[in-house]
Amino acid sequence: MSLIELKDSRLCLRNEQGIVVESPGWANIAGKDPVFGDAARRMARLHPRQNFNQFWHQLSLDPLQNKTKLFRHHADLAYSQLQLLLQGLAADTPTLVAAPAHYTRAQLGVLLGVLKQTGVAVHGLVDHSLLQAASTGSPDCIVLDLQLHQAVLIAFIVQDGVLAKVKVVQVPGAGIVALQDAWISAVTDAFLQQSRFDPTHSAETEQYIADQLDTWLAASSIQGELLLDINHKGTSYQALINYDQFQQRTKALFARISRELPSLRSDTTTLHVHAAHLALPGLAAAFPAITAIADDAALQVALHHRSALLRPGEALGFVTRLSLGTDKKTATTPLMRQPTHLLHGHNAVALPQGKLAFGTPPAGLACERVLAVADLDGSLVLQRTPRGLTVESHGITGARCNGAPLHNGLTLKPGDSIAFDNHDATLQLIVVE
Repeated sequence: MSLIELKDSRLCLRNEQGIVVESPGWANIAGKDPVFGDAARRMARLHPRQNFNQFWHQLSLDPLQNKTKLFRHHADLAYSQLQLLLQGLAADTPTLVAAPAHYTRAQLGVLLGVLKQTGVAVHGLVDHSLLQAASTGSPDCIVLDLQLHQAVLIAFIVQDGVLAKVKVVQVPGAGIVALQDAWISAVTDAFLQQSRFDPTHSAETEQYIADQLDTWLAASSIQGELLLDINHKGTSYQALINYDQFQQRTKALFARISRELPSLRSDTTTLHVHAAHLALPGLAAAFPAITAIADDAALQVALHHRSALLRPGEALGFVTRLSLGTDKKTATTPLMRQPTHLLHGHNAVALPQGKLAFGTPPAGLACERVLAVADLDGSLVLQRTPRGLTVESHGITGARCNGAPLHNGLTLKPGDSIAFDNHDATLQLIVVE
């Protein structure tokens, strides 16, 4: 079985072995031959009029403003990128397509037409956020989907063993593109103030900032302050920037998303976001209780429920409800991968094969890795066992996992969150490919 995840920030084809190919939803037609994905994104500011990144978000047959013989509308661009994404997929491979939660009936109709043209044997069409929600094990949850051009909040509840989507709220202009523009603005201001150099006056230097942004964000989250260097026409310009400046630029955008939450949640509702987005500057501060959804969560749930989701020979309908079974344990603990990393603040720490101590381990307890923590009495020790990743508390009181008191021997899964009554540290269990 294969799974096509149509998330415009990162389209992905997976099978049981993992990721086959992935590509962000960008296209550029400046050259003789069109380019898609990362190659197009690296040309976006060099050729902005020939750049497209809205065609998945606005999937339709409406004419493009800059249409060509090859690309008349958004569906043409989507079809061409899908062809590249699926070129290694055998036509008879049973395939499940996971589409965005906000798609209208008209957009789903266009999508089915595009998929038919690819010749792929599509046997199921499901809400991507439904698969993610099923991985959380929560009977009442919200999935935050950060797309290129908007944020989407999708609320789910479990009733009588059935997980169902109950509401979708779109927040336009609060997606990845807006966040990146805000961070690029922070970099630009730093150079203007410190070097009297405006990197956005040149398409080449503006593109360079966009290309380096992810690296700079990751480095500043670890180092706190970072020295940036841009070479323009033989002259080197430098500017210092710190991680807090990146966080400040996102406050207003995340506040817009946060304002929509009260209408969707109750006291027991949990909030979840894709693990790759959890470390975005300012997100954890804006949503303190948010937890990570493992990168392959949708695939694992799809494999677990393949008989319900794949219906060869039947007309395709958009699945927004999933029976989790009547057995309570089955309904709340779908098949999941083991955590690979511990997210502490903005740092993702690889979990060793042996023991990892968070804090000061007791004398005589050998650990492969120790994370020293100031003002924390005792330690938590995480250890891989045949049952999975387990945790034990040594001298710590008031530790909580997902809001409930943490008990020794608890098996941890991706997305679990550990907090302390008497310390501001927060730990997240995630999967990093």
